[in-house]
Amino acid sequence: MSRKLIAASFVAVLSTSPIAFAQTASSVPPVPARHQAESQGNEEHQRFCTERYARTAGRLAYLEARLELTAEQRPLWEKWHDAAISGADQQRALCRQSPFGSDTRPTIVQRYAHFGQMTAARAQSLQTAQPALEALYQALSPEQRGVLDRPAREHGHEHHHDGDRRHGEQRERD
Repeated sequence: MSRKLIAASFVAVLSTSPIAFAQTASSVPPVPARHQAESQGNEEHQRFCTERYARTAGRLAYLEARLELTAEQRPLWEKWHDAAISGADQQRALCRQSPFGSDTRPTIVQRYAHFGQMTAARAQSLQTAQPALEALYQALSPEQRGVLDRPAREHGHEHHHDGDRRHGEQRERD
């Protein structure tokens, strides 16, 4: 597999790797019963957007700590980190503007348009961060590269999409 594909896959994993963050509930004034369901849907969607961003930021912080960067590597890390966070910021803003959780149910046309915008934003983020990631990767030791080369699930962080099955195999629990 080419280095660019591995790097692109890594950044994609960054934007989706689950790291749990504690979040305090905000106090929300009481909502009339008929609007409560719509309001809860919107609040839930806003939390989803924030959680996605928090997982990315947390994953980057985790990697930074694991890499134990040298003074020479730190500027390269910062450049890649800034590009990755900038992309995550843009994706969070776009996520919050989505038609989901609004007072009306979005049409299939609206959903497709939104998913297209999110996919384009994610692709742009990957393309923007790629040169900085390549420069950082070249400056890392073989051990540090090993940290970045491992899929997120090997760090104990993985998605739980299909119950206990992934690609037809039983997943092992840590």
